[in-house]
Amino acid sequence: MASVACALLGLAWHGQRFLAPYLLYLDSQVALTLRRSVVGLASRVYARPLELKPGMLMTAETLTLELEASRYALETSARTSGTYAQSGARFVIARSRLLPIVDGREPARRIAVTLSAAAVTALNDAASDAPLIQRAWTGTYCHRVWGEQEERRVVKLEQLPPLLVAGLQAVEDRDFKHHHGIAISAILRAAFADLSAGHVVQGGSTLTQQLVKNLFLTLASASPQGE
Repeated sequence: MASVACALLGLAWHGQRFLAPYLLYLDSQVALTLRRSVVGLASRVYARPLELKPGMLMTAETLTLELEASRYALETSARTSGTYAQSGARFVIARSRLLPIVDGREPARRIAVTLSAAAVTALNDAASDAPLIQRAWTGTYCHRVWGEQEERRVVKLEQLPPLLVAGLQAVEDRDFKHHHGIAISAILRAAFADLSAGHVVQGGSTLTQQLVKNLFLTLASASPQGE
């Protein structure tokens, strides 16, 4: 018996040496998946790009509305990407992103737009003053789409109403603050209730288990083969 006990203790000791690095690896994979799931799956939806060219009908008020809808900020000199400056009927716009064009992608640049009689009379490069025929930039930002046409907004915990957090814990996971992700008592209670009823009448998963199911199992089953 003593030899068997020593052998078991030896296996347990060596098992811990190999288990610890594996747990650290799993933790890094979980953290990576969480970052990708929460942030990386969102697609931004924009309206059609705004195009300007000489002779096009446009008032200063309309152009200002278009720029603000596209989340351009008013700045004195418009030297920061995503800003614009206005001096009467002249606008300087620092375009905020690359745009696809026929010959590839056009880099971000500062564009000077001059208006007169409710129309664009001049379109120039703000740095070289070279005339431009036509320029476009990102259209109005509409919303983000997550996964399968799901609209979601990522917020911090402190931004949520305390009553919402307390209500969610009370309904879904009363012992949320008293376990480490798995509640054995809840699983046993749900198993007893389901066996007594002969069918599923109660769940024992915690909020942590539900998060794992939604982020790992659901995403894994939805991913194409080979990824």
